[in-house]
Amino acid sequence: MTASPDDQQVTRARPPSAARIVALTLVAFVVAIAVHTLLGVVGVGADNASRLLVTPVIGALIAFFGLAGYTTVGRLRLAAMVGILLLVFSGAS
Repeated sequence: MTASPDDQQVTRARPPSAARIVALTLVAFVVAIAVHTLLGVVGVGADNASRLLVTPVIGALIAFFGLAGYTTVGRLRLAAMVGILLLVFSGAS
């Protein structure tokens, strides 16, 4: 005897709430700024390309992998927004 689809309980991951998305974005920003500051303390100058690129990449990766359960397109979109914001920030400082 096989169970019908109605008898089986389908469990799906709940998408994260808006508060979790905002909190994760802020955490990604803070971690990336800390890394940016650490690179400055270590002696990597502001004109160095690695300092300009490492900051947005770290923030984008935290945003992307921190949103497990969210759609891939949504994760990519948020990671891109965080990365662009951090690129502008790291280029200005």
